[in-house]
Amino acid sequence: MPPSHISIFLLCGILTLAIPLPGLLHARAHAEELVFAVGEFEPHHYMEQGTPTGFCIDIVREAARRLDIEVNFLFYPLKRGLYLAQQGEVAGSLSLYHTEERAEYLIFSHETMECSTLTIFGLQERDRNVAELSDITDLTLLQVRGTSYPRDVQNIMDSFSSITVKDDVASQ
Repeated sequence: MPPSHISIFLLCGILTLAIPLPGLLHARAHAEELVFAVGEFEPHHYMEQGTPTGFCIDIVREAARRLDIEVNFLFYPLKRGLYLAQQGEVAGSLSLYHTEERAEYLIFSHETMECSTLTIFGLQERDRNVAELSDITDLTLLQVRGTSYPRDVQNIMDSFSSITVKDDVASQ
């Protein structure tokens, strides 16, 4: 039985899931399988002995099983996965923060089931009392390439000096 439009949105609503419109239409029309581009992001999604695993993957697999939808997970660097989603070559991705840029080509679920902790590391010799991010804006910030954060955190992070990393999606 092919998945209905409602079934696909039920699958989308269980965790932070982003699906490009072409991927959604492809799944409705063909109903063979939904392919998600994910990255190594333990414990959310990662490879273990050649098998995609992690709590996000487990949740999507169970929802897909209940909806009689086949799913597959391909591992790519974040920027490459976003590019593939934008091109409609994959049905979507997992564990993405909503951004205005991404919302131009992805449909985000309204509810999320996961949360992340922002952790700050520093050298022990440079002992500092940090109560909030604004206490350390005089430092240089290193950020994972392509990663987005919630708007309130991003606003503070934008006040840091940063290192620019070349984003050449075609070579990733």
